[in-house]
Amino acid sequence: MRMLRTIIVVATLLTVLPAPALAQQTCARQFPSREQCVDRVKCQVEQGERYFITNPACACSGDCQFGDFVGLAVEASRFIFGITGSLALIMFAVGGFWWLTAGGVAERIEKGKSTLVAAVVGIIIIFGAWVLVNSLLAALTGQIGAGPVKILGGDWWKPAR
Repeated sequence: MRMLRTIIVVATLLTVLPAPALAQQTCARQFPSREQCVDRVKCQVEQGERYFITNPACACSGDCQFGDFVGLAVEASRFIFGITGSLALIMFAVGGFWWLTAGGVAERIEKGKSTLVAAVVGIIIIFGAWVLVNSLLAALTGQIGAGPVKILGGDWWKPAR
């Protein structure tokens, strides 16, 4: 079982980790020097390669405003919510696998059930966090009662384009 878990983790890391590095090389090759930082950041934002710090002045010279930190927090929450949904799906698969392959062994059945329960609790926590973040952003931006909060040109939980 430990071997299966190791294979899943390694396969996931090999699939997920190279993608951002490969995606950023297009603009990095086009604007390689430090003096072209502003142009590189603008290119990355336009092509959807940069999400977290999109203001060239902040990314290149450290001249960040409060809005840059709010944007960073919003983009980080988008990323976290996206990853947690995938992790919950994986935990459902793992829990179901443990339960189905238990072969009548009560300890393994209980392990599968507890994994499934933990995945459900995790999803409830994720949705609760979404409601909390949406309510907080609604209160901060004055959009209370208007449905999902619009911030930075779109719905806060959808990836920026």
